[in-house]
Amino acid sequence: MTLGRRALDGLRDDVLDHIERETQDNIERGMTPDAAREAAMRAFGNVTLAVEDTRAVWIPVWIDQFLQDIRYAFRLVRRNPGFSCLVIATLALGIGLTTAVFSVVNAVLLKPLAYREGDRLVWIVTYDDRVAPIKSIEAVSAPDFLAFHDHASTLERVVAFYIGMERVTAKGDVVATRVATVSSDFWISLAGRQRSVACR
Repeated sequence: MTLGRRALDGLRDDVLDHIERETQDNIERGMTPDAAREAAMRAFGNVTLAVEDTRAVWIPVWIDQFLQDIRYAFRLVRRNPGFSCLVIATLALGIGLTTAVFSVVNAVLLKPLAYREGDRLVWIVTYDDRVAPIKSIEAVSAPDFLAFHDHASTLERVVAFYIGMERVTAKGDVVATRVATVSSDFWISLAGRQRSVACR
């Protein structure tokens, strides 16, 4: 038995002893035993509530409840090991999948671009209702790009890039790989500190 439990049991014994002495005092005043005990109980109040209130003062409630939950969980694991292993494996799989999804979302959507002042980059695309309602072609024609590049007054620099599949010769073998075609000042814009607009 733990020290806290012994202290609480001792407190309960003290409370019951107090009620017994109060009952004896009431009997000596001329009350019947039943009436004397009822009056003593009424004067003291709820014994269990008094013990629990004292326990909450001595031991933080959340610690006590946490320890009770841990003991209950271990009892369930010993009672149903097969089911417990299945639950633990399911939780582990769920936590692993959640971590993997968050890692991808963080890398693709939340993490800043790997450029200096990447938050100053904007991306221009063309929308064409003839293709489909509210659908982006995700391309800018050459005349539009030149117009942006030469006449944009609110942009410090405009560059263009296009990513596609091309056949490349590597060590005598021809392989298909993704390549990017960029405008002449593309890398200067990303390396510099100017506001850049990428037009694809």
